[in-house]
Amino acid sequence: MPARQFCRAFIPSNGVGTGFAREILDRLATERNNVVFDPASLTEDYEIGVYVHNQGYRQLFWPLTAIRGEFCATREYFPRRAKSAVRQRTRWVTGIALQSWARDGWRGSWLSKYWFWRDRKGLLANPVSLLTNLLFIAGLWDWALAAIQHRPWAFAVSNPLVLRLCFANSCMQVFRLALRTFYTSYIYGLRLGLGVPLRALYANFINCAASLGALWQYAHSRYHRRPLVWLKTDHAYPGRDAIVPQGQQLSDILVEASYLSATTLQEIQEELQSDTFLAELLLARGLISDGNLSAALSLQSGVPFSKVDSRYINRQVARTLPRDFEARYGIVPFAVQSGRLCVAGAAVPASGMYDDIKRCTPLRVEFHLVTHRNYEELRALL
Repeated sequence: MPARQFCRAFIPSNGVGTGFAREILDRLATERNNVVFDPASLTEDYEIGVYVHNQGYRQLFWPLTAIRGEFCATREYFPRRAKSAVRQRTRWVTGIALQSWARDGWRGSWLSKYWFWRDRKGLLANPVSLLTNLLFIAGLWDWALAAIQHRPWAFAVSNPLVLRLCFANSCMQVFRLALRTFYTSYIYGLRLGLGVPLRALYANFINCAASLGALWQYAHSRYHRRPLVWLKTDHAYPGRDAIVPQGQQLSDILVEASYLSATTLQEIQEELQSDTFLAELLLARGLISDGNLSAALSLQSGVPFSKVDSRYINRQVARTLPRDFEARYGIVPFAVQSGRLCVAGAAVPASGMYDDIKRCTPLRVEFHLVTHRNYEELRALL
């Protein structure tokens, strides 16, 4: 992204952590009949970045900045299963390399065309990369056999130009892997850093499968004259300990979010014993609404704040878990979606809750924070 900005080319919004000027949103709403983000686009964050640049607006990619010694960022794990990873990549390749090609063509300055080429060359480069990996493994294997059997190496070449190209390419590859290993080790530790070469091979397999899948999906869609289908991806997020290693005090969040005045907080400061006691005290005295308190707890813990309509909840789903789970952890199941068991509670759950639920169901657990009133509505379903 910094390289794109340096070249004054278009900058994709990358989907997260993006801000738009109100003027741009108003213009998009006017031109698209109030449909600002195109639902037919598989990668609307990429295409809207191209649009903003083509309309002459300035774009800025700003690096992470520490505020009071801490960083604020959006974090999500890439899918760990090969099938989910290929599905995710297939959507990206289809949207960026094929759908955007059909919609935006190769318009713009030569620098923009260069970045279009960079984004679209994966259609050919990804399968070729996997092929070269397989050839490298085959060459390495034959080299070992040739040494054992005392015979010439089948992949040996004598052309000096080819030798120089191979040497230069090997140097660039070693340099690239060394950089990735260093920074991965710096952030995640040496054990994960040393696995970079193997993961590079695995990544080439994922990218190759995604590119071939994207070509097939796009050709199939064009041949049958059907719109491209959004391939939903499973999302996995870091736990609370990874996101908020040193969480803010609830009182600070309430004041910063304007849910509570600093004067009111100072008046009840002597009575405070903990964040839990603070929440109960504020609700009991009517100093804060149930919704605002839940929103503040969501900001502090990182768990999503939801409003669950109990009228549409199946009572059998609400009784999925043993009855004592409600008494122990204050949770009620309310939905099963895409292989996830969604549970709701009026307080941030204890860490041991997830382990206990896993003993009762093979589904992945997704916790939603709700207001006390909403929770009592769900609890009545039991």
